[in-house]
Amino acid sequence: SFVITYRSSEMTNGNEYLWWSIHVSILDEDGELVAFLFSRDYTNDMKERFTLRSRAEKDALTFLYNNLKLEEMIKTEYRDMKACGVLYFSINNMTNINEKYGKEEGDNLLKLAAESIRSLQNQNVLAYRVSGDEFIAIACNYSKDEVRQLINFWIERWNSLKANAKDEYEMAVGTAWDRAPVSVRELISKAN
Repeated sequence: SFVITYRSSEMTNGNEYLWWSIHVSILDEDGELVAFLFSRDYTNDMKERFTLRSRAEKDALTFLYNNLKLEEMIKTEYRDMKACGVLYFSINNMTNINEKYGKEEGDNLLKLAAESIRSLQNQNVLAYRVSGDEFIAIACNYSKDEVRQLINFWIERWNSLKANAKDEYEMAVGTAWDRAPVSVRELISKAN
């Protein structure tokens, strides 16, 4: 027996694909093969699976990808790039901010930082929260000049977002770039 799960071309009213599961059992009854097929709508199960996966891959506070997703990408998608740029962000004096204004304001600052970094994301750039106040953006197949442009764009975005903040919040950004063969782990280490 075996199970086939597939996505149909048919969609729900909410523009989501319908998923189906077919269970096939083949039995030998006195020398004659008999097949039993059971089909069921698997859409809700797949929605739940995708939701759980998204929760497992994203940081709960900032909704950026987390270390788990970064490790998965290093093992799969980031193996065969022609070039790669890494931007490593760190909020300055985070401990002092938490002590001065409280954890809630510290969380708001983390969200603000994440929003500025999220603005870099596109098809070839993904952003991750890798620890308390540290973030990474990885730019796949970007030239060195394109990585510089990303930094300039981020600086403008960050300055715009923090304009109404309680304090003069600052972030540091380090960068590293290389062409193939690329080691993302080495670039992260260099950018930090």
